[in-house]
Amino acid sequence: MNNDCLIYEPTKDDSTAAKGMAILAMVFLHLYCRISSLPYTPLLMIGNTPLIYYFGLFGDICVPVYCFISGYAQYLLIEKDAGKYSRKSCKRLGKLWLNFAVIAVVFSVLGLIAGSKYVPGSFLAFVLNLTLISTSYNGAWWFLLTYFFLVLLSPLFVRMIRSPGKTGCILILSASGIVYFISYLFRFVIIPDISSVLLSWLIRQVLLIGTSQFAFLVGAVFYKYRLISRLKIFLGKKHLLVPVCIAAPTALFLLHCFVQSVIIAPINGIVTIVCFYIFPHPEPVKAFFRFFGVHSTNIWLTHMFFYMAPFPDLVFRGTYPLTALVLMLSLCLITSFVIQYILLLPGKVSSLIFRREKQNEG
Repeated sequence: MNNDCLIYEPTKDDSTAAKGMAILAMVFLHLYCRISSLPYTPLLMIGNTPLIYYFGLFGDICVPVYCFISGYAQYLLIEKDAGKYSRKSCKRLGKLWLNFAVIAVVFSVLGLIAGSKYVPGSFLAFVLNLTLISTSYNGAWWFLLTYFFLVLLSPLFVRMIRSPGKTGCILILSASGIVYFISYLFRFVIIPDISSVLLSWLIRQVLLIGTSQFAFLVGAVFYKYRLISRLKIFLGKKHLLVPVCIAAPTALFLLHCFVQSVIIAPINGIVTIVCFYIFPHPEPVKAFFRFFGVHSTNIWLTHMFFYMAPFPDLVFRGTYPLTALVLMLSLCLITSFVIQYILLLPGKVSSLIFRREKQNEG
């Protein structure tokens, strides 16, 4: 049979489900990747370490997964409609920033009501956070500006990957891996002491891009060569699809338990997202992840508020890991529905006014 008939590529629903998986990983990371001064009561221990810690640790796949999905999607969008890509891309980024701005305003108001010293803080702090120059309100916001940069650089990245053959792409990914390693060193190990606030901020942005671009480029290469299709077809023919999709992430999880450095997060994230895409999930499982994927942006941009300012340790009133997780997700989902309603409100008001004008004209 011609393999072209068997081509499988992730759909928009698949990518939404993958984002759902990634956001749950992010929540696990931020809730449970801690050993000392635990704000919850662990139920299972391995030595002196809570078992849930290791699941939180593996949650550092979240950013590489998002970057892979984005690199894959940006290559697809440029290939599909290169002439309109820049305009549509700016429109999408504008909608994302508006979503973020609504969240920043809502939680600034909630911070005022709660009497928080940090959110919103001063008017200058509010402006700096709203413009993404500062992330003092919410540490998870750092990736938003990095994502903007990656998308704006996408045409350059795609041109780099589109022109060369397989050997050229391997060399580009090798160089990208080196950039990632150097950026990792200066971000986490050899932290430069720079007195200039502006220069320090600029260098930080470069390092954040440097530690994010590798998974992004890998995602673009996967789209160029349809590697997800090829891998699924190959493993399916060998009857290894399910065993590999279970064994590979499990092996990486166990490895990460011993090598607890974030330096291996891109490899863990790339392997996990590829296995997630090609694994034959039952429809209820897909629906579960898609549900969280739909709300992933709002969960990403809000979840830290519920255990830091303006509501410090709120979710840990659940006492145990599972109850804290349920409380966190419940608060985030309620907030997400509110944010979605606020974003849709102008359109609903305009539609209502338009209908009334039509009725008056009639």
